[in-house]
Amino acid sequence: MTYTDPKTGKNETCDSWCPLYTDSSIEAQDFVFTDGSRNMTGMQMQLKEWQGEGAGLSWVQLLSDGMSLP
Repeated sequence: MTYTDPKTGKNETCDSWCPLYTDSSIEAQDFVFTDGSRNMTGMQMQLKEWQGEGAGLSWVQLLSDGMSLP
């Protein structure tokens, strides 16, 4: 995947470990699948590190520029 590092503004790549920043001034982080076109039937996310007693996300949104199903 690729993403724009919100701290440096540079485009970066990641695969098995992609950083999620905990800085409250960062409203969102976008990650883009870059391995070409493929059919996805699901996605799995593992939160491997966190601060505090447990891992959590406010929200996750998947967007597509392809065909949507009814």
